[in-house]
Amino acid sequence: MKKIISMILLAATVMTLFTGCQKTPDKPVVTQKNQEQMLDAAENGGENSSLLSVLETPERYTGDWTGVNDCVTVHVDAAIELPNAQAIPTGTVSRRSFTQEDADHVLSALIGDNTFYQEQGATKQFAMALLEMYQEILRGERPVSDAGEFVTIEDIPGYIEEWTERLKTLPDESERFLASRTFEPDDYYDEWIRGYAEVDGRTMHVEIYNFQASTDDAIGYVEGYAGGGAVNGSYAIPYNLLEEAPPESISEADARKAAEELIQRMGFTNVVCDESAQIAFIEDFYITPDKSTLDIIDTGYEFEFVRCLDGFPISYTPFQGTSFPENEEYIGPWANERITIDVTKSGVVYFHWCSPYTEPELETKDTQLLAFDDVQDIFKRMIIIDNSYLTEANERNGMRSTIYFDVDKVKLSLMRIRSNGNISEGLIVPVWDFWGTKKFYPDENSEGWEEYTILLTVNAIDGTVISRDFGY
Repeated sequence: MKKIISMILLAATVMTLFTGCQKTPDKPVVTQKNQEQMLDAAENGGENSSLLSVLETPERYTGDWTGVNDCVTVHVDAAIELPNAQAIPTGTVSRRSFTQEDADHVLSALIGDNTFYQEQGATKQFAMALLEMYQEILRGERPVSDAGEFVTIEDIPGYIEEWTERLKTLPDESERFLASRTFEPDDYYDEWIRGYAEVDGRTMHVEIYNFQASTDDAIGYVEGYAGGGAVNGSYAIPYNLLEEAPPESISEADARKAAEELIQRMGFTNVVCDESAQIAFIEDFYITPDKSTLDIIDTGYEFEFVRCLDGFPISYTPFQGTSFPENEEYIGPWANERITIDVTKSGVVYFHWCSPYTEPELETKDTQLLAFDDVQDIFKRMIIIDNSYLTEANERNGMRSTIYFDVDKVKLSLMRIRSNGNISEGLIVPVWDFWGTKKFYPDENSEGWEEYTILLTVNAIDGTVISRDFGY
């Protein structure tokens, strides 16, 4: 089967070249939020109504305009999505680490009472196979490239000496050592729990760690479904990236039931599924200038669970919110909390709980919202200002790069924002997300690339533009 991964990588490369040289817009795109002022505006928003039915929000938003010397074109024909509610809440939330109780729940749900073993590294059998390969290379029976891309024949004797010495102390592959189910200090992470267990004939790997300098993660995956256990390394590819969709192996209803049962076993009481996607699991893939292939080993569904405030989900988006502007001092990330579960016909094969929150606290039950007429005026102005860097970039590069935005959905939802410089406390506020397709053309003769994403996010309380990348 073919896939289009190469175009995605090209798109990411092109945008990296441009984002580092953006011109400062005439008005600030991202405004630091004062939490007390924000909560006051949420509760006492002047003449604006807190009832969605009174706001007279239209069913659709339409329009066409250009800017930045006609290098930015915007087309809007968007359905407006409102929550099934009368009013929208506002609240506060804080960052926290995983507790031992969290870890106990994760381990109980994923491996139960099965014996928990330490992850096995290099074994005697591995070292012996490696030494045999090195000897075959020295005898001319194998190419030296089998030992690695940058290995030379002169390196082989040293490798033989090194692994011969290590062989003396390595364990046999049949040896197993018990792993701890409680947090232990680590040389890299602040603390962690790590190991595997045999569960119903499958090997389930579990890793839970607290790491304030980056993110706190709890990960569980079945052997073969997580690309070696790296965070978000399940190699799950959405069906919409495949040129040919493989047959479904499990229904969405059955997969969702399995995911929700896992959520219940872990003791979550205030989370809901906010997003789902049909996925194919790949064993490996490679990209060359003339060939891009993937081998599909299984199919299933991926579910994104999020925490709620007063029954309203803090909506899931693909943005982690961990980026930092170039002109700010880096103080570390605060990722958005998310719980990802992948399910196939054999059951749950991947679980990832990232960046746990405290239980959100309700501050305002009926938030005062801006009229949508004001919101659409802000979007019309800021989508142009936010892309004004193209003028300087085009002059510098001697090109005429253009961007075309096609907005097809405007959604009112909840988002966690933080103050500039604060990675431990945040507000949960209503926002307007403008979803659509962004098409970027490096020059007049290029086919360009496109992606479907959130094009702009506007705070529904005060109209400031929020960066989904930065989280404020």
